[in-house]
Amino acid sequence: MSIDKAKIHDAARKYVERGAFDRAVSEYERILSADPTDARIWMELARVHQKRDTIPEALRGFHRAAELYSKQGFSDKAVAVYKQILAVDSENLQALSGLAVLYERLGLARNAVASYEQIAAAYARRGDMPKAVDALGAMVRIEPDS
Repeated sequence: MSIDKAKIHDAARKYVERGAFDRAVSEYERILSADPTDARIWMELARVHQKRDTIPEALRGFHRAAELYSKQGFSDKAVAVYKQILAVDSENLQALSGLAVLYERLGLARNAVASYEQIAAAYARRGDMPKAVDALGAMVRIEPDS
């Protein structure tokens, strides 16, 4: 069964404008059940969850959007989404790792090293020294003379 994504999307946006977030979530989920690869819809769903203060669901949506943008070749958009995640959860290791990989792919060595430095520090604060050392190793691999 085919759905009218544009019509459902319009309805979802209207629900958001009215503050009917539960209904908006339902509409966005209808779209995603038909097309789970629509990063834009994942972003909008995540923002609604953020407004509802259901942060774990918001983070899941943001992560999915970032992964899709990255896979679809929109690295700059994926970077922006990972930065949004970090604005909500500054030590989100999945977002920091995603950023580091994207920065490497984009040839932004200093940014990648800075991300790995944050990863190493987060793991060290958690007492996971082997993973902290792995992150430090990635820094050395990227900038061996630093």
